[in-house]
Amino acid sequence: SNKAFSFNYTNTNSNELHVFEAAIDLLSYMTLLKMDEMDYTEFNYLSLAGASDKIAAKSEADIPIALKAYLERNPNIKTIIFHLDNDEVGIGATSKIISILNSKYQCIDEHPISYKDVNEELIHKNLLLSTVFWFSVEDKSQSITWKTLNSILEIALQTFYNLSRGGKTFEKL
Repeated sequence: SNKAFSFNYTNTNSNELHVFEAAIDLLSYMTLLKMDEMDYTEFNYLSLAGASDKIAAKSEADIPIALKAYLERNPNIKTIIFHLDNDEVGIGATSKIISILNSKYQCIDEHPISYKDVNEELIHKNLLLSTVFWFSVEDKSQSITWKTLNSILEIALQTFYNLSRGGKTFEKL
């Protein structure tokens, strides 16, 4: 297959591009936005199809062909937000790509902090959401809004992350 045409979603009215290592992370991010009641169709999205491991291994910085081709086809892009994996390869590739593109684009590194990748974040959020939803269904006398549920979920995720890292149960959020 032609590496210049990786999995993507294009909104020609947007100047913002979100970049992911894999298509599953791209789709997971769109799902997280939808869960937060945001319009996920507002932005552009591109999967690098695992190309970041090749970039991180190189001694000099390089732009993945999928990203280079996408930017050439979409000259309206001004901001690139990277959501590559939270591991040595993803962080290294992001750093190298940003070092090249930073002079022409506003580049932002938003790799997942608490999870390995965006898909893992979605899985954990769904698991906690289903647990909280189950409790709210069991107690029919309580009414719970999506905003309240989301707040509870964020606190639970942060607490779980802190505990899994040997930290304190309650930190200032």
